Amino acid sequence: MDRHMKVVYDLLALEVNKEVRTIGIWGSSIRVSQRKTTFARYIYSEMFVNFQTYVFLDNVENMKDKLLKFEGEEDPTVIISSYHDGHEITEARRKHRKVLLIADDVNNIEQGKWIIEYANWFAPGSRIILISQNKNMLVDAGVKHVYEVTSFRLLGSFLYGRGRDEWVATLLKLKAKQGGNIMEV
Repeated sequence: MDRHMKVVYDLLALEVNKEVRTIGIWGSSIRVSQRKTTFARYIYSEMFVNFQTYVFLDNVENMKDKLLKFEGEEDPTVIISSYHDGHEITEARRKHRKVLLIADDVNNIEQGKWIIEYANWFAPGSRIILISQNKNMLVDAGVKHVYEVTSFRLLGSFLYGRGRDEWVATLLKLKAKQGGNIMEV
């Protein structure tokens, strides 16, 4: 995980406080998709202490409507992934705070663009991480810094602590699925 975190730290460029920086994390297979979320939660747990406000959004579907409705209500009952998350995002936007916002399962360009536009109200030094299965969608939405999570990058984590027999069996399965295009280890 440390190697992955180094890449993410480099992309986030935490030492640069003159901009709101957005990065994307993507990977297309279902197994990779689950691991992207796990990796994003790990990033969140490692980095939240560097920010005044920090939110992990599990599901960004209809987030725009919910946030806009949330901002206009005196006694909001709207839930983002929780009341607290919606409140934190809204307050950060109003007060121009330094924010870490991780949005999981961003699945269309409009969502990505809207999150980036909304986040521009946050203070410089804020970091936005969009997680998606589609690299082109992230780029088209305006994300300039993108990291691909692949099965092979995660293979070591999967096999860590397992016996030699399981390593060999996994390599054989990969060779079968990839038509033999796996480098010998």
